[in-house]
Amino acid sequence: MTERYFGFDWSAVLPWSIEGVSVEYSNSDEVLSFFAERANELFGGLNQHFLNEPMTVAKRRFCAEMDALLFRRNGEVVGYFMGHPSDWSSYYGRSLSLLPALRHGRFGTEFTRRTVAEIAERTPVRRFELDTSIGNPAMAKIALGLGFVPTMTVTSERWGLMTRYTKFLEPDARLAFSRQFVNAPELGQEIRGERT
Repeated sequence: MTERYFGFDWSAVLPWSIEGVSVEYSNSDEVLSFFAERANELFGGLNQHFLNEPMTVAKRRFCAEMDALLFRRNGEVVGYFMGHPSDWSSYYGRSLSLLPALRHGRFGTEFTRRTVAEIAERTPVRRFELDTSIGNPAMAKIALGLGFVPTMTVTSERWGLMTRYTKFLEPDARLAFSRQFVNAPELGQEIRGERT
C-alpha cells in the first residue's frame, strides 16, 4: 500500500542493523506466523484480554497490503513491525513488538526514529501516527521522546483504551495542531524558531 500510495518501497532501504538485530523487509504471512507462535510471549497476560478476531479473508487481504518488517537476531525472528498509509498524507504504525528479552536496550527507540525519518524523507507524508495501550508506558516513553504528541484516545472492544501519538513531519502541521487544539502561541513561536 505504501508503494502504491507514496511510491516508497521498503526493500530499497532495508536491511538495517540496530543493536545486533536485523530489520528485514518481509510479508504479512511471515509476520502473522510469528505472531501466532509467540503472541503470549509478546503480550504476556494482556493477550488474553484482547478480542482475538478470527483470520477472515478480509483480514488476510488487509494484512497483505501492509508494510511487514521482521526483526531477526542470530537468524531467529524476535519481533516485527506492520504499518500502512491511513490516508493520502498520513502513515500509521499499526503494530511493533519485540520479544521481552530484547526490550531493555534502545532498539525500539532507534527503530521508530529511523522508520519515521525514512517516511519523512521519502514520501509526501505529513504525519506519522501510532496507537499504544495505556498499559504500555515503554512505547509511550519512546513516542514522547521522539517528539510525538498525544492527539486522541480511542476505546474499542478489541484493544481497550488506546492513546494516539502523532509526529508532525512538517512545521506547518505542528503549528496548525498547536493553533487548533492546544492554543499555545509560545509553542508556535518555538516551532518557527522565534524563541530560544
